[in-house]
Amino acid sequence: MAGGRGDEEGDGNRQLPARHAPLHAGRVQQPRAAINRLLMLVHSAALLSLLYYRATHLLLHRSKWPAAAALAWALMLAAELLGSFLWAISQAFRWRPYARDAFPERLPGDGHLPPIDVFLCTADPVTEPAVGVMNTMVAAMCLDYPVEKLSVYLSDDGGSPLTLFAAREAYRFAAAWLPFCKKHKLPVRPRRHTSLHGVVGLLAMITSSSRAALLYEDFKRRVTTAAMEGSPPARRGGDDGYPAEVVVLQDQELNTRLPRLVYVSREKKKTIPHHFKAGALNMLLRVSSLISNAPYILALDCDMYPNNTMSARQAMCFHLDPRVSPLLAFVQFPQQFHSIPKNDIYCAELREPFRILWCGCDGLRGPFLSGTGFYIKREALYGATPGSTIKEELQSKELFQCKQYFGQSNEFVSSLLSGLQSSIPNQNPPSRILQEATLLASCAYENDTRWVQIGFLYGTVAEDFYTGYHLHGRGWRSAYVYPPVPAFLGTAPTRVHETLIQNKRWASGLLGLAFSRFCPLTYGMLSKNSVLQCLCYASLAFKPLESLVILCYTTIPPLCLLKGIPLFPQATDRWFLVFASVYASSLCHLLWENISNGGSLRTWWNECRFSHGLPSRNRKANRVFLKLVGAVDVNFDVTSKLTDEEQIQNCEKGMYDFRGSGYMLLPLAIVTLINLTALLGGMTRIIRQSSYNEMFGQFSLSFYVTLITYPVIEAMSIRKDEGRFPTSITLWSAFLTMMLLLLYEEFERGVTTAAMEGSPPARRGGDDGPRGSSGPPWSRGEHKITTPGLRLTGKEEDDPTSFQSWCPQCAGTYVLPTLFINLSLIKSFIVDKVYGMSTFLNMQRVSSLISNAPYMCWIVICTQTTQCHLDPRVSPFLAFVQFPQHFHNIPKNDIYCAEHREPFRVSSMTGF
Repeated sequence: MAGGRGDEEGDGNRQLPARHAPLHAGRVQQPRAAINRLLMLVHSAALLSLLYYRATHLLLHRSKWPAAAALAWALMLAAELLGSFLWAISQAFRWRPYARDAFPERLPGDGHLPPIDVFLCTADPVTEPAVGVMNTMVAAMCLDYPVEKLSVYLSDDGGSPLTLFAAREAYRFAAAWLPFCKKHKLPVRPRRHTSLHGVVGLLAMITSSSRAALLYEDFKRRVTTAAMEGSPPARRGGDDGYPAEVVVLQDQELNTRLPRLVYVSREKKKTIPHHFKAGALNMLLRVSSLISNAPYILALDCDMYPNNTMSARQAMCFHLDPRVSPLLAFVQFPQQFHSIPKNDIYCAELREPFRILWCGCDGLRGPFLSGTGFYIKREALYGATPGSTIKEELQSKELFQCKQYFGQSNEFVSSLLSGLQSSIPNQNPPSRILQEATLLASCAYENDTRWVQIGFLYGTVAEDFYTGYHLHGRGWRSAYVYPPVPAFLGTAPTRVHETLIQNKRWASGLLGLAFSRFCPLTYGMLSKNSVLQCLCYASLAFKPLESLVILCYTTIPPLCLLKGIPLFPQATDRWFLVFASVYASSLCHLLWENISNGGSLRTWWNECRFSHGLPSRNRKANRVFLKLVGAVDVNFDVTSKLTDEEQIQNCEKGMYDFRGSGYMLLPLAIVTLINLTALLGGMTRIIRQSSYNEMFGQFSLSFYVTLITYPVIEAMSIRKDEGRFPTSITLWSAFLTMMLLLLYEEFERGVTTAAMEGSPPARRGGDDGPRGSSGPPWSRGEHKITTPGLRLTGKEEDDPTSFQSWCPQCAGTYVLPTLFINLSLIKSFIVDKVYGMSTFLNMQRVSSLISNAPYMCWIVICTQTTQCHLDPRVSPFLAFVQFPQHFHNIPKNDIYCAEHREPFRVSSMTGF
């Protein structure tokens, strides 16, 4: 193998010389990039117009609106500003979508391939059954890679003797399974070719007497029986924890050459934080450095089994390319799932992240680290600078300085200084190495070291996203490969509960980064990331805040619909087209992305219905904000890998399974009931008041929300199966919805009363009338209300001429409005109060001293009054011009005869 940066003994970071045939190829996805940019331009123009309308109407007309309406408009503006911000930064993903192809057949011979360590993590033998974990482990051992250069490390974070027992049984089964796979060129997952969901497996179809099939059934029976009987037990140790354990399984006793298997259970104590999955991966990073010390690491979740045996060689097409390898930290494969039904109601395919977002990042500095299915360079995890090795960087430091960073293990520091392995000796490590490995797996090893800054980073439950972010910030790059045959397949959630748990954990980690000192919009811009790459990280970090936008849009419009407060332009107004174009553009873009990536209308509808995860994100956002102030801590919740035939059948029927979700369902249920109530109550109001034009936008929105949440309504009221809404949650949600509506009613009444009685007050003084003239303008009766064509002012003073001393319109110039109308009364409860006439007389006296206009208008202003009074034929005898009284809220069925048809259309006025 040609030299790279390694020494003569062979360094794992060696690179291949440039070859005539490239190992991989990449291209910008066209015409997708051009279409994305065109849609960005169109949507931006519509979005800016929407914000302009919302802001200008709020600023210009808020003084005329009731306080509740102004508050609702302000909240809608805030939600639209937040949504626009999130949309704008998310467009960095769509600026330059990229696609790559790998050519593993062009790789050199097996002797030139570097070793690979496979890290497999499991945490709970109950939610992650041992048989499934062992299937993934055996599949990892079956990768199409030289056996002597492959090591598999199983981290048992549950400390379960059952897992160790299952690992021994699985290793014995693998001795028969691997040769069988290579002989018949079968995929590597045992479970898919034996008995899955009641279907006779491929092994039985090939030969009923196959030794491999019989061994697998025997292996599964042994493990299942042991799990049911509790021997060995599912957990070890007491309540205070358990010690570390390292067991190496190798094929000296078997006739078949197998990859080395290492079982590691790290020490745990309740008083010492273990940092969840990141702590387990860092422990494997240290232990593996003493045993195999491979330059590249494949990290897998226990349910994400290798489906394509060529994935390791596909990753090496990038890691061994001398043009990109010096700066390449990891190669990421998508997360795909084998248990997704045709009707993917839970959006478990994760289409948007792995078909759109990660491809967009790949056109910049590379995709994010995604937790599983990635081949990462060990040097990058140790903190090496891109283009150099950790050995080169540590040679200039003293031994005590190295131990300050990596801990007090001499063997571990020596493995760093000696360089990475180019091959793995096929023999068991000596006992002293195993003792040192046990020390590296202890919970106190990281004390007083820099492991907070090395390896997979702590401080978050999204350790993958956090680690990839800092790798990119240090100058490393990454690559994304989406092969035609899925490289890895996992178990998709089949219940709402698992989906909410996943969303809750992701939202916690993402928001934790967004509101930390490492925020991509501040810290990221100062790192070696590009601006677009920082915007991509910021978009994903702030994405959980979409739930606040959804919350505003699913609660404020329906509540205002119940009270008749319009929040959108009238349906006949040209501004209504702006709002409609924004919503239609978003839905059409989502539909186009779905169809162009092999989706369907049903997939698009399911994503519209469930992709935002409203209840879990709001709940988790609250937990994150509490964590930021130190009130609570956020835990790493393990999702269940169990599957159920009934759950799969419900998925196919489009029925959500709400079992186990508990009170996380309350926000979703409350939003559903609010929109259902608003839809029915708003329809009644619209019909009664004939306000179709004003309320069309809000009614349509409530109808849309009710439509997409119909499965919730069905689960609360119609369904009788076990997956329905829990009765307690249904009752609680109904009670809380009713209380919320009552509180909203009281809030609106209180705000309206405060607006009428507070600023300015409806009247001043006590029971005997006004008292004095000191205080702010409204306490002295000085208030003005401006409407088009009419100025109304009021001042309660004994001397009407004092208007000239405070009116800004007439100060110094005496340029007065045409008409003043006094709205307040100079009254005392001692004298008789004749409201209408005394107001009119008061207006007459005041106006005679200020403008002394020849004509006065009582309440209604109309230019026709001037035309009548100026007609020389009737003006000498004309005292006043009377207009009829009309009313805007008369229903079609005028049961109260409020139109006053006879007085103003027939008898009295006609006679006059």
